This record gives sequence, C-alpha cells and structure tokens, in this order.
Amino acid sequence: MKQYRNAIYIGCLLAMLTGSCVDPYNPPAIAAAESYLVVEGFINSGSDPSVFTLSRTRKQANAGNFIPEVDAQVSIEGENGERYTLAEQTEGTYASSSLTLNPTTRYRIHILTQRKEYASDYVPVKSTPPIDSVTWTLAQDGIQLFVTTHDPENNTRYYRWDAEETWEYVSAFFSNYQYKDKQMFVRYDDDLIFTCWRSDQTKQIYLGSSARLTDDVIYKQPIMFTPVATGKLMEKYSILVKQYALSQQGFEYWQILEKNTESTGSIFDAQPSQLQGNIHCLTNPQEPVIGFVDASSIQQKRIFIVGRSLPFRTINIGYETCDLDTVPNTPQHLEDKFGDGYFVPVNPIGSSSGIIAYTYSINQCVDCREKGGTTSKPDFWQ
Repeated sequence: MKQYRNAIYIGCLLAMLTGSCVDPYNPPAIAAAESYLVVEGFINSGSDPSVFTLSRTRKQANAGNFIPEVDAQVSIEGENGERYTLAEQTEGTYASSSLTLNPTTRYRIHILTQRKEYASDYVPVKSTPPIDSVTWTLAQDGIQLFVTTHDPENNTRYYRWDAEETWEYVSAFFSNYQYKDKQMFVRYDDDLIFTCWRSDQTKQIYLGSSARLTDDVIYKQPIMFTPVATGKLMEKYSILVKQYALSQQGFEYWQILEKNTESTGSIFDAQPSQLQGNIHCLTNPQEPVIGFVDASSIQQKRIFIVGRSLPFRTINIGYETCDLDTVPNTPQHLEDKFGDGYFVPVNPIGSSSGIIAYTYSINQCVDCREKGGTTSKPDFWQ
C-alpha cells in the first residue's frame, strides 16, 4: 500500500514540477533525486488512534521504493493549546493514543524531522454520519459493491471510503497427516492447513458528494468491484467499509489524487493535474509537501458474502494443475519423499494389513498458507 501511494505521489510531484512536453527529457529536479515529504493520515476524533505515515519521494526510476521518514517528532495541535504526541510504531508510522478532541476547536498536524519543520493548516473537526448499508449485486464476472449513507443535519456533503477485504479459501487437497522427525503424525485441528483466511487493504480511492443535492444523501454509491477471477469469492468473502467525512478542500484534493491514479503513462505523456495539499514546510515555504490532513471520526460497516453459493464457475486460484501420486509406506520411501518438505502426505491407503501407502501432492497444493493466507480464523469471522 505504501509503495503504491508513493508511486502516485511521484506522479503528482512531477505535475508540480513540470509542464507538458513534446521532446523527451529528464526534468532536472527529478534527475537530482529531490526528496520531498509525503504525509498520509488524518486526525481521528473517534475512539481509535490517529495514525500517520511519513515517507519520502524518489525520482521516477526508484518510485517503487518506500522510504520511511524515521525519528520524527509528530504531534497534533489545537488552536486552544492542546497538544498530543504521536509515537513511532514502525519505521515511518506514527500513532497517537485515543483522543477526545474538542469539536469546536480546529487542529493541525505538526512534524519536526531531523532537518526541517512542517505543519498543516488548522482544520475543523467533522462528525462522520453512520453508514446506512453496504450492498452488492451480481455482475457477469464478479460482484459490485455499493454504499448508502445520509446526514440528516446536511452538514457532511463530502465523503471518502476505503475498504479491507478478507476472504476464506481452501487448498486443493485436505491433508490429515504430516511428516516430521522421520515419522508420520495425524493432524489435529490446530495443525490443519486446508482452510485459510487472507486480508487486503484496497488501493482504490472512492469518493462521493451530495453537494448538488437538496438533501445530504448518498444512495448506492459504487465503491468496489470484486472479480471472481481473483479467487476471493471461492468460499466466503467479507468487506469492511470505512467512511470519512471530508472538507470541501479535502474532497477536491482526493479528486485530483484519484484522477492521477488513472494515469498510466510515463513522464513524457500529458502530466497529471497539479496536487495542492494543506501541509507546508515551515523551514522552506517553497518546498513542496505531498498530503492533505482532515479531522473527523470514522464510521464502518462489515458484510459477509457466501461465495460458494454464487452462480459462478469454480475458480481454483492456481490449483488447476494439482494432482495426487502415491508413495509406499516404508521408512526409506517416506523419508525420500517427504524429508525436504516439498511434498506433503494427503491420505493413507489401507489394506487388511494396515496402511500400505500414502497419497501426496506438492506443498503448494496442500498447504493453503502457500497462497499468502493464515490458518488463524479472524475474531470477527462468522
């Protein structure tokens, strides 16, 4: 996610530093590998911490590299003198404790790096209305999700959403056995590797506005399309939608950022729109800073979809070539086959004299964790 955002900000930075061009060239600022601060996050007035990620831009050749801004002093400041310190949790990520902010006071983020000082504009605290519903409809090759919300006070008008997907999936073969220390053991519940869960934070930007409507209502705003080809709808699928109230300026910032993410050309193509945030370098006011800070609460809603009940052809997410073979049940055969972990036993083959052989397959076809998931069921899973 951080690498993805940095790539976006590189494009935005190019827009700030260059104009459209016909003849290919390397802009001097980019060739010089100028490093500008990127600020991601918002001031959370709800019960959860405020989390900010600080990083640095790089020239286009290194746009995929995430460069955290470490050892910074980060705080949230109120115009009334309140001050809350954010602690560095991981490199470049800073988090506060849960805050109780005064809704009548404006707040800003203040950042002191090893070299320079930065601060955002003071922004008012907005109250995010609850999500009314998250719904979905079937499409030819996936499902389309929608969000509906409203503000009876007509005070919000500008909205942003992001989402976290979690899906359950299974491996090609269910294994009741494991081979270790030159012995075959029966797998129990804690050792089963057939069912996994995996989560992913969506990278798209979803925005909605009711500014042109009489009532502050967002009805069935499309927020996400999940293709069946991803395999996420294989067994069971869940999505957690988070809703944020934005200022008009914040909404316009995210609109430009959304448009810039749709640009897939090089620096020699037409450049993305200029991105103007509300964060400034106090040490050098001419230095660009990438980011926009709003202050609001978060509202969220989770839904579940039983994927295996959907009328789609089964998607095996890479298990199409999986097959089974057999190995005799002798110490030498088992050690030769399973000693290095590449193959995994699946089922025993028995006779009147006991187990005479085992079926087996490669690890990637038996252990669901090979697809990036975990066998630990999430606490929220239904």
